[in-house]
Amino acid sequence: MRKVAIGFITIIMVIMLCGCGNKKVEEKVVKCMLSNNDVTNGYEVKSEYNITTNGELVRKVDTVEKVTSSNASVLSYFQVNLINTYAKFKQNYGGCTYDVTKDGNTVTSEVTMDYSKADLKKASEDDASIKSILNDDYKVTLDGIISMYEGMGATCEK
Repeated sequence: MRKVAIGFITIIMVIMLCGCGNKKVEEKVVKCMLSNNDVTNGYEVKSEYNITTNGELVRKVDTVEKVTSSNASVLSYFQVNLINTYAKFKQNYGGCTYDVTKDGNTVTSEVTMDYSKADLKKASEDDASIKSILNDDYKVTLDGIISMYEGMGATCEK
């Protein structure tokens, strides 16, 4: 009986030491870039999306967007709307941190959407268009988010 117990404990120790059953999925970052020069309205937008993924699902997206214009009212419009959009998402669903600043002729927003902390089921109930990037478990898929960014005109590395 004692040999069986020692053997059992040894097997447990080996499993714990080798990490069997504790498979950590390696994450990678996929980058998408978007640039839009709206001459008619007098502004240019450059966006960089860094998608943290395990290859299938997206954990978070870090975004830097820069709006440049010589028109102060255009910059003010973007600044107010960016702040309001991110504040509303954060309040209603969580998972969002952001900083929107204005420096000279540029408004910059730095945003992290941590989808592992956001209530995406509620978000998709409030806005059905979000469902296009979600799977049946309300997780953001890499294919879905890349498709969305490319649909806006972004180029993504794959």
